[in-house]
Amino acid sequence: MPTREFDEAAWLSAIVESSDEAIISIDHDGVITSWNPAAERIYGYSAREAIGQPNQLIIPPDRRAEEEAIRKQVFAGEPVGRYDTVRLRKDGTRVDVSLAASPLRNKQGDIVGISKISCDVSDEHRAAQTARRLAAIVESTDDAIIGLDPSGTIQAWNRAAEQMYGYTADEAIGQSISITLPGDRQTEESGFLEGPVLLTNTSSV
Repeated sequence: MPTREFDEAAWLSAIVESSDEAIISIDHDGVITSWNPAAERIYGYSAREAIGQPNQLIIPPDRRAEEEAIRKQVFAGEPVGRYDTVRLRKDGTRVDVSLAASPLRNKQGDIVGISKISCDVSDEHRAAQTARRLAAIVESTDDAIIGLDPSGTIQAWNRAAEQMYGYTADEAIGQSISITLPGDRQTEESGFLEGPVLLTNTSSV
């Protein structure tokens, strides 16, 4: 049975086309030379619209100096690992991305362009911002807020809990919630510990 010759170029092309990450390339002049379907989804431009355009098409003005520094580093032969930055969509909105860049070389080993791989991290950034806001609220409240796992082990302990119960967070986290209960009420909390629990106590209790 005859064997088919392996087509490396076709194989690499299939990987680029099916990737969930935007994979684009630019030449020495900063002109976009390739643009995969994920780039279309993230940035809103079709390949026909993007290829042949300057890479500044998707770079906000306040990130141009950063981009120039990255370009110089890559053309000096030094790949750039993942870093967080901002890009522009076709509709003008900004998108948070995680991006890596590496040199493209010809058969002689000369650097002829830059390959960039990026992914949309907007959801992750929004979730992190929300978590930071909630953490700030928890830390600033006058109410003691305690997080428990299903076994009744303390997982979170804010400053108001430190003031109310006298234990620092380092002392309390990992301990049983029973450390906050008088001896005659040691089983009081067990009835509702069927999942993660957040307890809130005011200083007047």
